[in-house]
Amino acid sequence: MRIYLADLAHDYMPARQFAPLGIGYIGAFLKKTFGDAVDVRLFKSAERLLDAVERQRPDMVGFTNYIWNAALTAWAGRTIRAALPDMPIIMGGPNIRTDEAGIGAFLARHEYVDRYCLYSGEATAADIVRFLIALPPEQRTAAALRRAAIDGSYALADGKLAGNAQYRIEDDLDYIPSPYLSGLMDEFLDEGFIPIIETNRGCPFSCTFCVWGIAALNKLKRFGMERIVGDLEYVARSGRRFPQIVFADANFGILKRDVDIARTVRDLYEETGAFSAVEIYWSKSAQDHMVDIGRILGKLTHTYIAFQSLDDDVLSAIERRNISTEKLVGLIDRLRGYTHSTRTDILVGLPGETFESHLRTLDKTLAYGINFILGGEIRLLPGSEMESDAHRARFGIRAKYRFYEGGAGVYRGELVYELEEVIRQTVTMSE
Repeated sequence: MRIYLADLAHDYMPARQFAPLGIGYIGAFLKKTFGDAVDVRLFKSAERLLDAVERQRPDMVGFTNYIWNAALTAWAGRTIRAALPDMPIIMGGPNIRTDEAGIGAFLARHEYVDRYCLYSGEATAADIVRFLIALPPEQRTAAALRRAAIDGSYALADGKLAGNAQYRIEDDLDYIPSPYLSGLMDEFLDEGFIPIIETNRGCPFSCTFCVWGIAALNKLKRFGMERIVGDLEYVARSGRRFPQIVFADANFGILKRDVDIARTVRDLYEETGAFSAVEIYWSKSAQDHMVDIGRILGKLTHTYIAFQSLDDDVLSAIERRNISTEKLVGLIDRLRGYTHSTRTDILVGLPGETFESHLRTLDKTLAYGINFILGGEIRLLPGSEMESDAHRARFGIRAKYRFYEGGAGVYRGELVYELEEVIRQTVTMSE
């Protein structure tokens, strides 16, 4: 069974590109599960994907769905559907409302998608392949997949939504093979794609603007240390050079073992010089051992504290009550002079935020000695509480659309561009 998995990114203009770790996990898990019964190829380029489809018809195509590739994915998906109307197409990713009404509306708008996989998709994708591979090749159709009963996914069949969100994932993530050690990332690393490393999944914090800590994903699950060190060594000792390594964890430093991971990164940098910087999203728990992490990594990284706001009423409205601002400020002070710089995110237009409270937050941020203030208007992410109809009504959220930076290109003569929805007004702050 020939399977193409696509995590598309706009490449019409030069831009940083990242190794497709998500579909790499799925591809590696499919190879582990089915062995030589499947032939899995990964794609970042829409043009290369379409070229491959035309050269050698796949039995299934799978797409990721993020805010930065939604339009490009829809264009490629509809192009493939027009050429191969009976071939199964699946999708997964966080850019979707996760209630059944939202899922149904999404599938109705994206008519080329036969099944949508929710949350961690390795086991669900394997169940889909297991269903299809058991059929004679001529019966492996889009219609058959829509009628199937597969946990962790939804489909529209005859206009009716069917499915569930009962996805499966173990606490010990090592059941998923490494895409790096499996060789699936080699072609992307050879082209200079930036490596992404994930040491754990899940986020215990429930900020309303984010989808990382929603109820289905808030339990922390981890990869083993041997696996993590193996990935880092594979990347660093591959003979390639990268501008940075990115850690995809929602809260790097939340576990004490992250000190040892930081030490491994530092040692590999000293030994190989294979990368110039390390980008991490620091834990919002501000534990003491995070100081050790910052001092070990030193100038390879920056102290990154995502405050979002420093107003108590606003922090309560966005459900960040369990995050101590005082501890985060203390972390900044203890790492001053060690890391490359100190950065934060301050968002404009949060529920409960006023013009005056926002200026007070900026004043405090500057007083803390922070070098870079990032953030800006809030992107409304489907699946987050803030993007819901109820939240919009409660806080008087009004939004507009704008172009997504770098998210445009001309593909096969057609202009394809991304839009992001951002908050422009609330009951407490005018546009």
